[in-house]
Amino acid sequence: MKFIIDASCIIAFYSKNELNNPNLLNKLSEKGYELIIPQKVYDEIKKGNKPTIKMLEQAIKNGIIQVDQDSSTEEIIKYKNRYPRLDDGEIQVLLLGYVCKNNNEKYRCVIDEGPGRKVANELSLCLTGTKGIIVLLEQLKIITPTTQETLFKSLRESNFRT
Repeated sequence: MKFIIDASCIIAFYSKNELNNPNLLNKLSEKGYELIIPQKVYDEIKKGNKPTIKMLEQAIKNGIIQVDQDSSTEEIIKYKNRYPRLDDGEIQVLLLGYVCKNNNEKYRCVIDEGPGRKVANELSLCLTGTKGIIVLLEQLKIITPTTQETLFKSLRESNFRT
């Protein structure tokens, strides 16, 4: 299963102000899940110049997260014109999801913000969010139900975008 991840999920797991637990994403990778971020998501996180980028770069170096650079500028512009409320990272997540859908691959677009989720639903793409990842972590017994509740509480108390 591929998870095509938007910036909000990476920031949520990696940020000290939110979940502060990148290890949880590492454990998904260890379980055989492919964690992919589009180039524009990487660029967005790098532009923020926070400690998050150092942890993300280490995860990329260790093969935990892959950076996909396949979306063409033409495709991004086309979708940007069609869906002006979306940022380039969300657009690339959707484009990669669309490719996976057409190739009959198992995937989930991981998007938290409302406009991106709405477009993913319009395109009939498989969708989850950061909270869905946390639910999966509990289902896989990577975390306990108590830890799951603690993580949900941390998100509620943070600046997490939903």
